[in-house]
Amino acid sequence: MKLFYLPGFNSNGQGNFFCETAGAEPMPFDYLSPNCLDPLIERIREIQKVETVKMIGNSLGGWAALNICRACEVPVLLINPAVKISGMSMFIGTQTNFDTGEQYEFTQTHVDQLVETDFQFSSFSLNCDVVYAVLSKEDEIIPFGLFDSLYSIESSHRMELEGGHRLSDEEKVRVVSSEVWKRFIG
Repeated sequence: MKLFYLPGFNSNGQGNFFCETAGAEPMPFDYLSPNCLDPLIERIREIQKVETVKMIGNSLGGWAALNICRACEVPVLLINPAVKISGMSMFIGTQTNFDTGEQYEFTQTHVDQLVETDFQFSSFSLNCDVVYAVLSKEDEIIPFGLFDSLYSIESSHRMELEGGHRLSDEEKVRVVSSEVWKRFIG
């Protein structure tokens, strides 16, 4: 099995807890490019020819993982996933990558490209048997309950945490020790 980690906005995922602890390979994506998911979908389809693929997606990486799941039907564990991509407008302006320290301008054009890349919710049914979610009740970025308003998944595939959008190390340990994680990893 090949396990990938898709990082959130402004992160390349290197040295992430899930990579270090679970052996996931970081799969950064260039969300500043049009059709940013196409190369990832192509790569996953190639890997699926020879082995099973599973993905962990955090925040914007959760959005990417969900869209890849729709295209490739890979199991995904979504951590506080961004599901309404138009909400990225709140980040327009100068941004700094958490991992590299590099600054850049995030523009309305970038948001528009992400919205264009997004699969239409009504066009693709979601196989909830392969979707697992970790959702934080105090998420200051993505309102708690937004994911539930769009998707219905089994309670055995879902975990709620008390913290905010960025999981603490303690919360990450709870995730990889949980029944949800065991079901996801299989």
